[in-house]
Amino acid sequence: MSNGLHQNIFHSIIDGVLLVSPSLTIQESNITVEDLFHRSRDSFINRSLEDLFPRQSHLLDKVRKVLVTGACYHDVEAEGTRNTPSSRFPANLSLSPFLESDDSIQGVVILIKNMTLIKELEERQRPADHLNNLGEVAMGMAHEIRNPLGGIRGSAQLLRQEIKNKSHQEYLDIVVSEVDRINRMVKRMMDLTRPLNLKLQSTNIHKVLEDILMLEKDTLNRKNGRFEQIYDPSLPP
Repeated sequence: MSNGLHQNIFHSIIDGVLLVSPSLTIQESNITVEDLFHRSRDSFINRSLEDLFPRQSHLLDKVRKVLVTGACYHDVEAEGTRNTPSSRFPANLSLSPFLESDDSIQGVVILIKNMTLIKELEERQRPADHLNNLGEVAMGMAHEIRNPLGGIRGSAQLLRQEIKNKSHQEYLDIVVSEVDRINRMVKRMMDLTRPLNLKLQSTNIHKVLEDILMLEKDTLNRKNGRFEQIYDPSLPP
C-alpha cells in the first residue's frame, strides 16, 4: 500500500488522530485535529501533548502506561483546549501503542472524539430524568395516601348509620365527599403518564357554597362571626 493511500486514509478518519512520541510530544496529526482545536497543524506539531490538553495529569499518566505496558485505554475523558483557556470542549479519548515492525513501542496513537453535542443532549435530558424521578415519587405517595382513604370513607359511612342527628350526618356526608375528591386527585397522580382529559359538567353552585359554610361554621362561631347567605337569583342552583 502506497504512502499516499496511507495519508488519504489517515486524513479521512472522522475522529481526531494524534501520534505522540515517548517524550509526549505530538509527532503527527490528521486534519480533524485542526478542526477540533481551531488551530493549524504547525502550531502544535513537535509541541507537548499538554499544549492541547493542559493540566490533565490523568491523561499523561495513561499515555505513560501505554508506553511502558503496551496496554490500550478507551473512554478516557478529557478537555481539549483551543486558543483561549475558556474555549474548551469535552473529549473522549482512546489510547493505543504505536508499534514498529519489531513490535517495539515507538509512541502512542490517540483517537479524539468531540463530545460537545452528546454532553449538550445529556444536559437537556437531565430535567426529563428529574421529572421522571418526581413522577415515581408521586406514584409512591399516591399509593400510600390512597390506602387509608378507603378506611376513612368506610368508617365515616358506618358512623353515619349510627348517628341520628341530621346536621352531624351532613358533616359525615362532607367527609365522604372530600375523601372521594382526594381519591380522584390521587388517581390523577397515578395516571401521570396518560393525557389528562378534563370533563366539564354542570354543578350546583349553591351546594358547593353550603358545603363550605358547613365546614367553616365552627370556626366562625368561635370568632363570633356569622354567615349571610344571599345568592344571586341569576345563578342556577
